[in-house]
Amino acid sequence: MDRLRQILEVNVVGSWWGLRKVGAAMRDSGGGSIVNISSIAGTRGLPEHGSYGASKWAVRGLTKVAAKELGGYGIRVNSVHPGAVEGTGMFLVPEEERPAMFAEQPLPRAGRREEVSGLVIFLLSDASSYITGHEHVVDGGRTVC
Repeated sequence: MDRLRQILEVNVVGSWWGLRKVGAAMRDSGGGSIVNISSIAGTRGLPEHGSYGASKWAVRGLTKVAAKELGGYGIRVNSVHPGAVEGTGMFLVPEEERPAMFAEQPLPRAGRREEVSGLVIFLLSDASSYITGHEHVVDGGRTVC
């Protein structure tokens, strides 16, 4: 139960506080863009990811609610849902197990941090000025399998 509470506190409550605090400042300054980080665990049921997955589904929902509530103030809110990403501490699969893990994935490898951050930068930029309330998956096609 303690682990569940910790995961919910970080992922859900942390995202909620961020939206509340940053949203208020952005409202006062005339708009902006917020990007919440979720996971592919927030887009589908993944075995052995009950607590984590539930927290990331909540981040997805918070993003959609915030997009509706803040859009009138010129604030865009989106979420990014990475799959396995090298060097994040979240992806600890031994090298010898990776070929089997990614065998069914259209791009059969783990992602790189810059592939996720590039998407986040785009969503924060004016180039995405008409995008809000959506989930953006960066997972090498894993969720289409």
